[in-house]
Amino acid sequence: MRLSLLDDTSSMPISSPITLHAVEVSHGQFAVDVDFGIDLSNAPALRLKTEVAQGDAQFVALGEPSRFDAKAALVGVCWDTEGNAGTNPATNFIGTTDNQPLVLRTRNVQSLRIEPSDITSGAVPINAGLFIEVRGRITIDGQVLMTEKRLHTVKFDSQVAYFRKSGEGLTHIYGAHYDHSDSHAGHPVFHGQIRSYVDRRAQIEQAFQISHPCYEAVDYVHGVLTTVSVPTAPESGVSGSSNR
Repeated sequence: MRLSLLDDTSSMPISSPITLHAVEVSHGQFAVDVDFGIDLSNAPALRLKTEVAQGDAQFVALGEPSRFDAKAALVGVCWDTEGNAGTNPATNFIGTTDNQPLVLRTRNVQSLRIEPSDITSGAVPINAGLFIEVRGRITIDGQVLMTEKRLHTVKFDSQVAYFRKSGEGLTHIYGAHYDHSDSHAGHPVFHGQIRSYVDRRAQIEQAFQISHPCYEAVDYVHGVLTTVSVPTAPESGVSGSSNR
């Protein structure tokens, strides 16, 4: 078998022909690996001429040279730094297929490392290792809405808890609540306060099945600035009579 790479008009060879011996053909099909010795990642449309020969006989062309897009043909083999076209997200991806981590480098130094994970959500592995549990509610003044056709927040509060996967369990790395209330003294200003929500780990452990019978969650938040309230908006913009 002989393969020749031609330009799109089939009039000019792009590289020297490659001759392959003892190519196995099954049901009229064959598969071979070839290297024409040139960079095809940014090549225009080309044509591939295929010839076959039996023994010492002359090569005979198998029809007309077939046209193909070299750049699209390389999808799944290499990724172009100028972007790829014709990819299939079901089969083409950047990553590993075994149990090894994925590492990205800049200046040959590790910048990002994604470890394989046995934690799943809907049968899909979760690799980030960071879990956030959020709760909250908001109360709107119905009378103001009906008479003045605007939204007036009477009360708002939310709690957020951050956990990181650590060994066989979770580490509570940050927690806070944010609130505002027209009727609660000291709360007309929307503010936030650091608080431990280590007890929320139960919901995450149940949802992602990562609990361990011998593991107790580490709490890095308890006792850290728990008596300090931090205003997160100017009082003039969120007072009890403002339009929110």
